[in-house]
Amino acid sequence: MPAVLQGPDPWFLDKALGPLELRAVLAAVMGHNSLGGTGSEGGVILGAGANLAVAATSPSASMQLTVSTGAAVIPRAGQHAYVGPFGPAGNIDIDAANATNPRIDTVIVRVRDPELLDPSNGVSNKGLFVEVVKGAAAAVPAAPSLAAIPACLPLCDVFVPSAPNMPSTPAIVNANLTDRRWWTRAAGGIRYAAGAEARGGAYPWDMRVGAAGLLDMWDPTASLWVTLLNPRAWTSYTPTITATGGALNLGSGTGVGIFGRYVQIGKTLIVRIWMVVGSGNDTRSGPANFGLPPGFTIANNNGAEQVGKAKLYHPTGGTFYGGIYAQPGATTIQAVLPVDSTHSNCLPMRSAELPGVTGGGIPSIPGQYTLRQDSNVNLLAILEMA
Repeated sequence: MPAVLQGPDPWFLDKALGPLELRAVLAAVMGHNSLGGTGSEGGVILGAGANLAVAATSPSASMQLTVSTGAAVIPRAGQHAYVGPFGPAGNIDIDAANATNPRIDTVIVRVRDPELLDPSNGVSNKGLFVEVVKGAAAAVPAAPSLAAIPACLPLCDVFVPSAPNMPSTPAIVNANLTDRRWWTRAAGGIRYAAGAEARGGAYPWDMRVGAAGLLDMWDPTASLWVTLLNPRAWTSYTPTITATGGALNLGSGTGVGIFGRYVQIGKTLIVRIWMVVGSGNDTRSGPANFGLPPGFTIANNNGAEQVGKAKLYHPTGGTFYGGIYAQPGATTIQAVLPVDSTHSNCLPMRSAELPGVTGGGIPSIPGQYTLRQDSNVNLLAILEMA
């Protein structure tokens, strides 16, 4: 067993630092210091210039694209990661359209390293470059593979219509562009996750914040992102309301509809729903179910439980208070309200016509009175999410 283990020279021990050692130092500062690539997630450095954004030329679109300034961390297997700025901003050419089929080109930022025998791009074989990788024209085109390029990051996909579908003056407009940048940060920093960011964490309990404002933490055991906090006060959504047979029509009238908003803190979801009833409703049987925001499921606990409160204002009967119940694994909640204006016991709200009353079809509370036009229901629930 060796008595000592030696690593690369630290910054700055002497004047003999080689390129790999320099990259190792910068990669360590950026948190991307793995020779094998593990942990070297790479990405655009947020806030550096205009973040390597790609856009149609302005004010007149053309067959060129404008690439903004920025900086990036670009991993390479066995080489740690290259860290470098790009600029000034400039234009890059897109090849002419195919005569019969569309194609997808990909704009990339890449490193060419002569010490690793990278070939020239016609300008140089040394440096940080923005280049276009041309895709194959096809009836249903796909973006080109970047697997053979050893040190690159995608910036943007460019849909190039076939020549007959081009404007009279051929041009690429912003609608043809799909942003493919992903983001990185210094060691210990919080990653910005934009668009369809699907990468896992770079290390256990890594953190990210997305465009929706959610703060997530990477759970290494479950291999998934767990939302810690939505720092926005509330997010609005439109709840569904269903009963046996399908969705409920709340009728028509001033202010009629169902509205919702929510905030998430860790595994806790706080939901507010309010509903105003109009005239001319559907008739349904069974309890009314109020939908949670998309993507949320109630935790599998030991059974149904009360998770909040419900309030009904009835224009002729007054104000009544009840509760909200949740079922394990469900994506909906149910309101329970007094049977009628003379009883305190509660049953789930449902949609049904009253016995002996024809027409109407207005949602009703089980029992003797109709949840008639101008009634409104307010729900507040605090739920444990799966």
